[in-house]
Amino acid sequence: MENADLTGYASIDKPWLKYYPEGAENRPLPQKTLFQAVYEANKDHQSDYAFNYFGKRITYREFFHKIDTVSRSLTRIGVKPNDIVTIKGLSAPETFYVAYACSKIGAIINRISVLAGEQELRELCAAELPEYSVPDKYVFRDAMPLTAVGKIDFRALEEMENRK
Repeated sequence: MENADLTGYASIDKPWLKYYPEGAENRPLPQKTLFQAVYEANKDHQSDYAFNYFGKRITYREFFHKIDTVSRSLTRIGVKPNDIVTIKGLSAPETFYVAYACSKIGAIINRISVLAGEQELRELCAAELPEYSVPDKYVFRDAMPLTAVGKIDFRALEEMENRK
């Protein structure tokens, strides 16, 4: 919404505010990453469920373990604080692991549609990101390595990254 389009009425300009307590808009934001906030709030509740994905319940212990594994893999391939990592994935646990792993490292995620092809991805990054942030390295996977039961094989993923 352009500034000229603003009415000055929060109920019109910012309709989402009705879902928050009064004063929430002016409350200072926590000075921590998303990963830090989630970890600090749940480090003592690791047996509780972080989320339920199509009947598969993931505990915080599992969630934090997967985030650690993915963050090590991302670090090995050179992802560092303030890097921008473009994620092309469904709203699935694996996408969440990558997003939180980036947060843990201090990298920034740029999420795009799963329908975008390789050329579109390159064009999108060039058009949407500041020139200094356009990736000079792209990592494409046709598929993630899977275990016999169809889950992402994180060990195989680490081995793939170690071979580079």
